[in-house]
Amino acid sequence: TQSKAQMDDLRRAAPVESVLGFSGSHMEITSGGLPEDIYGAYLTENAETFLNVHPLLGRNIEPSDAENGGNPVVVLNYRFWQRHFGADPHIIGRTLEIDRVPYTIIGVMPRSFAFNDINGVGDVYLPASLIRSIANGPAPSYLPWIKLRPHVTVQAANAALEPIVLEGKKQHSGASAWHLALQPIIEPYRQDLGRTFTLLLA
Repeated sequence: TQSKAQMDDLRRAAPVESVLGFSGSHMEITSGGLPEDIYGAYLTENAETFLNVHPLLGRNIEPSDAENGGNPVVVLNYRFWQRHFGADPHIIGRTLEIDRVPYTIIGVMPRSFAFNDINGVGDVYLPASLIRSIANGPAPSYLPWIKLRPHVTVQAANAALEPIVLEGKKQHSGASAWHLALQPIIEPYRQDLGRTFTLLLA
C-alpha cells in the first residue's frame, strides 16, 4: 500500500501516465429498514480520467470532490442501483446513508463496469479524501493501479519505480528488504481463477 506522498512520487515518475489509488472497505447502509452490508471502494479523485468510463447517470468522482477535506458524495454500481433503488432513473441528488453518514448520490456506473479489487465488486464508490485516519494510527494508504506511458515495458517501469517505492518505504517504516514487482492488472484474477477455468475447460 502507498501513502498519499508515495502516490504523488509515483505519478511524477517518467514511465507513469497516471496512478489510481483505491482502498476497499466493508460498509453498512443504515437508513430505512434493517441495515444492509455492502462493499465500498474509496477512489482517488482522478477516477474519472483514469477509468475513462462514462457513467450511465450523473457523473463520476472528480478532483473537485477532494475540496474541503472531501465532499460526502457517492457513485453507485449498476447492479447495486438496480437492487437497492429499483433502477430509479431519478436517483441523482438523493441521499444514501452509509455507516450513519449521509452521502449525496452523484452518479450510476454503466452495466458493463464493475470495480473489483479481488476482495469483491464495489457496490458504491466514494472519494478517497473521505478516508479518515484512526486516532493515533497510521495515515490512510492506498493500493495503486498504474497506467504506463505507451511503449514502456513492465521491466523498464520496474527498474524506474522500485527505487522510488523503496525510498518511501524506508522513510515510513524503516524496512529495507522490500521491492516493487509490477504485473498486468489481469494477473491477480488469472491466478485466483486459473484452476476454476482449467476445470471448466476439462
